[in-house]
Amino acid sequence: MNGDTVPPPRNPFRLNIHFAVLLAIMLAMCGFIFLRQEFTRTVYLIVYFLALLIAIALISMLIAYNAALNDAIGSLNDTRKKYAAIEARNRQLETAVGKLEEVERLKKNFLMMASHQMRSPLVAIQSVIRVIVSGAATGNEEDTRNLLQQAYIRSEDMLEMINDILNLAEARVEIDEGTEETNAASELNNVVSLLRPVAAEQKVAIELSAAPDIPPTRIARKWLNHIFTNLVDNAVKYSMENTAVRVRLANENNMLRLDVEDSGIGIPEEDQKKLFKEFYRADNAKTLRKQGTGLGLTIVQNIVRNLGGTLSFTSKENEGTHFIVHLPFVPKPPPKET
Repeated sequence: MNGDTVPPPRNPFRLNIHFAVLLAIMLAMCGFIFLRQEFTRTVYLIVYFLALLIAIALISMLIAYNAALNDAIGSLNDTRKKYAAIEARNRQLETAVGKLEEVERLKKNFLMMASHQMRSPLVAIQSVIRVIVSGAATGNEEDTRNLLQQAYIRSEDMLEMINDILNLAEARVEIDEGTEETNAASELNNVVSLLRPVAAEQKVAIELSAAPDIPPTRIARKWLNHIFTNLVDNAVKYSMENTAVRVRLANENNMLRLDVEDSGIGIPEEDQKKLFKEFYRADNAKTLRKQGTGLGLTIVQNIVRNLGGTLSFTSKENEGTHFIVHLPFVPKPPPKET
């Protein structure tokens, strides 16, 4: 790796041949000594000295042979480690490619769904314009006004869709902490004040309570506004008449906790796993209210996750839904995937 080269290990086979030759010579000399006892003492000492040198040489060869084996084993281990590193890198590349393919697939699905969702209001507006331009509504001012009102409503739907798509794109990127401290209780109170007239039209009350021990947060005001507005507005939209939406804000274990609970239509059990899917709306929600992009909760989920918080809910059809959000007072974005 990194251009390093491994030196070739010593050849154990060659050392083995040398060892065998020296051992044979030493054995021959020893045998010669014992078979020929008539040698003089001087010759005997010379032969004995040579045998001793050969023995020393054999020991040296054994040491060299052992070193060669160690080199070979070390080289094998190095090769194995490098192979394992290459395999691990290949697995990482395969995972990265898989993620890129999944992102590409999701992007295509998103574009297809977004195009489909925006096509409907555009077709409706185009139809209205065609009727007016063709003169079919001429002479009846009330009909023309109604047609223009329909076109205006559909244009609002399309604008809401575009805004939600932009908000979702922004919520998916890394979210930095705000430059100023934000009073979460005050921000929630502002959101509820704006939604109370809408709730009153639907005969729904909003009950707000905020704990006094909530410290300022470094979460930017716009992110809090997205979360508060979406969850409280949804609770109002899907509540039954003459019921109340209960909104609570508290400091729980040094985390900002938001509870939004309603007594509305609830979410069918089979739809709950798909609730945060882009453009998804449960059947009972679509029956009650035709308008809606199906992106609101996806946006909230992305914001909460990128702030280092959690979003959970419990719901029962025809009884109501309870959303719970936990947020750190200082944003802690999740680590980037490698």
